[in-house]
Amino acid sequence: MLNRSTASFFKIILAVMLSLIPPSLWAKQAHIAIVADGLTEIANQNLTLLKAEISELLEGEYDIQYHDGATYDGRWSLERIEGIFKATQSNDSIDLVIAYGPLASHVAINTESLNKPTIATLFLDSDLQSVPRE
Repeated sequence: MLNRSTASFFKIILAVMLSLIPPSLWAKQAHIAIVADGLTEIANQNLTLLKAEISELLEGEYDIQYHDGATYDGRWSLERIEGIFKATQSNDSIDLVIAYGPLASHVAINTESLNKPTIATLFLDSDLQSVPRE
């Protein structure tokens, strides 16, 4: 068992060590998956803008980590997008899912049970696509 002076010494050492940790490591992390219909030059440019907006919005509050690129590229295939979307919803390392494009948004909109906060970026007709009202 530690005596009071030894315990106080360890508390001071701990406080000094914690103060040396850069503030960036104290920031909360947000892992965002971006499921895309298909990646084209224009889509990549727009994704860059989307990420910049998100980063600016959450600057100082969250350290943003993106899950995107080829693994999350639906390649214009409904079946592939559904598979990617399902995987993101069950991936514990992902905090938020962004469905990027009308096809990925359609999948997001029509998923009965969402495990994570999900943003559908684009849908064409809320009645035709059966967008939930609640």
